[in-house]
Amino acid sequence: MEVMFAFLLPLAFALQTAKPFLMEVPGKYLQPAPQASQTVATVDGVEIKAKDVEDLLWQWRGNDAVRELVEYQIVKAEADKRGIKITPADVELKLNDTIKSFNDQQPGKDVDEALQTQGFTRSRAYLRLSRQVMLEKMALADFKPANYVEVSAITIKPGEGKTIEQAVAEAKTAYEKLQKGGKWKDVLASTTSDANIVGNEGRLGWRAMTIFPESTVAEMKPLKAGAYTKPVQTTSGVQIFRIEAKGDQIPSEKAEDLKQQYLAGAMAQLDKELHAKAKWTGYTPAKKH
Repeated sequence: MEVMFAFLLPLAFALQTAKPFLMEVPGKYLQPAPQASQTVATVDGVEIKAKDVEDLLWQWRGNDAVRELVEYQIVKAEADKRGIKITPADVELKLNDTIKSFNDQQPGKDVDEALQTQGFTRSRAYLRLSRQVMLEKMALADFKPANYVEVSAITIKPGEGKTIEQAVAEAKTAYEKLQKGGKWKDVLASTTSDANIVGNEGRLGWRAMTIFPESTVAEMKPLKAGAYTKPVQTTSGVQIFRIEAKGDQIPSEKAEDLKQQYLAGAMAQLDKELHAKAKWTGYTPAKKH
């Protein structure tokens, strides 16, 4: 009896601590399952019943649904831990935008029929968008515009017969030209034959300040748009950076571009990190021999 009791303790503890999955998709998006005896298709007078399909659903598409719920729960657990809340209105906004985009691209076509042909429904879209909204809110909580700078660069790479010492010397010469009043595009053109780089003036776009060497970050802080840094050795070569804009000193329309660019990378990185630390198991259909 004592041995049996000791065996049951872990099971009882697991039942007490396990939390049920909470389906947060509004009922209006959940399609009721057909009754087992209901005809779901007819082929030349032959009726295919729901019960004929049910066992196969787990064999063919069950894992898709399980994976979708797992993906959602991984993100929701972290959002709950951080106190991040979303509302149905947040998700509805995304869903309506998605549907509008579909209607704009394929006018006159039924959205639900098109989704269904791809194994998709509004309930699945709602769950996936809920996950996206949570990721977005978590990522935005860490977003600080002042930590970002928009830059262009003159980059001189060692290699193909050019030593690092020669690259440093070439960058120093370019820097001296700039100090004497040389135009950025002209100096850039003197360091590369790549027409695309010269055409866009070496623009790199928005970058987090953390990617630059500490000495360059300290140098950038007091600089205004149009100013440039001293040459510095980076993983890309020897570089001179020109400040195009600073995250905390830009108009609202440009700030939105910065935010969206940040979100694209931050949400993907957060999702990757959450998956790496999540512990979950999935269903595997029993094998029959």
